[in-house]
Amino acid sequence: MKSQDTKKKAEVDLTAEQPLVVLPTFKIVSYVSIVWLLYFIDFVARFGVNPLYPLIQKELTLSDPQVGLLGSVVLFGMAVLVLPLSYIADRWSRSKLVSLMALVWSACSITSGFASNFVLLLFARCGLGVGEASFAPTATSLLTSWFKRSQWGRVLGFFNSAASLGIFVGSVFSGYMAVTYGWRAAVIAMGIPGIILGLLALLIPDVKKQRAQAGTAKEVKLTVGSAAAVIGKNKSILFLVLFYGIYNMATIAIIVWMPMYFTRVMEMTVPRAATFAGIAAILGVVGYPLGGYLSDLMVKRDLRLRMWFPSLMAVVVAFLFAAGFFLKSIPIIFLASFLCTFVNPALNASSQELVPSWYRSVSLGVIIFGMQFIGMLGPYLIGVLSKNFGLLNAMIYMQVAFVICCLGFLYIGTIYCNDCQRAREEEAAPGT
Repeated sequence: MKSQDTKKKAEVDLTAEQPLVVLPTFKIVSYVSIVWLLYFIDFVARFGVNPLYPLIQKELTLSDPQVGLLGSVVLFGMAVLVLPLSYIADRWSRSKLVSLMALVWSACSITSGFASNFVLLLFARCGLGVGEASFAPTATSLLTSWFKRSQWGRVLGFFNSAASLGIFVGSVFSGYMAVTYGWRAAVIAMGIPGIILGLLALLIPDVKKQRAQAGTAKEVKLTVGSAAAVIGKNKSILFLVLFYGIYNMATIAIIVWMPMYFTRVMEMTVPRAATFAGIAAILGVVGYPLGGYLSDLMVKRDLRLRMWFPSLMAVVVAFLFAAGFFLKSIPIIFLASFLCTFVNPALNASSQELVPSWYRSVSLGVIIFGMQFIGMLGPYLIGVLSKNFGLLNAMIYMQVAFVICCLGFLYIGTIYCNDCQRAREEEAAPGT
């Protein structure tokens, strides 16, 4: 009996190791490049507005909570539609949905530049979030379809590096452009590249059709009920929804308010603050791939380290950010920003390990729902804390969220192996 179980586990591991779709190298490079560039432009449009908040606040006479709400409403738009759009991606076409979302968020970014008051700007930024709602889970499911599981951490780390570079380029570009042409021109310009790349995304073939042509696709009828059942019985995913959400809440809040911290607390000019905020973000170009590589390396020794590695990073990041903001130390803030990026590749890869392949978009969609639904509280929360305790204290108080995440990821690691093994057995089972 024991030998049969061992054989079954070996077969499951072998099945999980193979990519769903085998493509020539030049096609993989082309498709990954399109997806990466879209994610880059996504973050340019989403976070490039952050250095512009002092200018927007002055022109539209906004309070700190209103500024925080402009950051939070993007996540609200993402949270509202991430689940239905992720489900549609698994049922319909992941590549076509990626294209559609890029066109929507780009159009809303351009619209933001024409907003004449707070309410119109709020709706435009919410629309941008709606357009970005399921891009990350859908793109992630495409990437994990093209690569072996042992490569997921580093592949997703490379993918996430687009976010850091996007924040850097968006911050620096908008900060300097706003000085010459105004914040409206900067916001409009950040929306234009997404239109072009969104159309290019139509060149990416549909994974389901490719598998059907190759004869490797299983006939699995996806329904809302079956997706809910798979997710609902997986404790690791449910706890990830909560703690990844809290982690994202703290991270997004810091990213949104860091330029304001530099201008208000450290008395920098807008272009200088934009540059420093951009540098803090671009560290992820190295941090994300390195974090993904380390995660893959650790998982070979013990699968539980997929969760315990983020747990360690979370508490280290909390201490460093608190010290950096309190001491007004740029090097410490940069170090915290760098280590903060180590966490995401491991958590994103876990969403793909915990479910059968046909639920990958839905799985990450559920997790991102928690990330955005809980995360949207972060920018507004710092705005409220800033109004009552000052921005410096607000940035420090937010570090409690990272400590909570440390404990949460630590617990998930204790149940992670069983949930992953169940998913692999279901995927390898004949007639599933």
